[in-house]
Amino acid sequence: FSMPIYKASHSYPLIVLNRLPSDKQNPHDAQRLLIMDSDGDLAVIKAPLKLMAESEKRLEEWTAKTDMHACIIIDRGAKGLDINYLMISQPQKKALDTMVRRFKETGNGEQPVMAAAKKVLIQAKDMSVPVID
Repeated sequence: FSMPIYKASHSYPLIVLNRLPSDKQNPHDAQRLLIMDSDGDLAVIKAPLKLMAESEKRLEEWTAKTDMHACIIIDRGAKGLDINYLMISQPQKKALDTMVRRFKETGNGEQPVMAAAKKVLIQAKDMSVPVID
């Protein structure tokens, strides 16, 4: 499938929508991710494989224990990437899943952001703390 529109930099925080399969250009220590940045744009980024594997494992364990939905939020920290988790409602999860499905069907990152997904963006921004260098 084709890539979303290229952006030189993404507005943090980033909401991880889906893990993507590796490609030939992908280093084996990096994970390709479909993300939505805080502008509401979809993009494919690479993140450290170990960091994402640990984050996804913790999220799966938490979801299994609580039977609640959450998503992974990537933010810029003082020493690299920070991982946080944001609890989301069933309608919000459905909206994010719909964005992933549309992206897979069309290969297009240009799509309207549903109200429930916008609310996730707002919540992610609210929990994000700016880094002071």
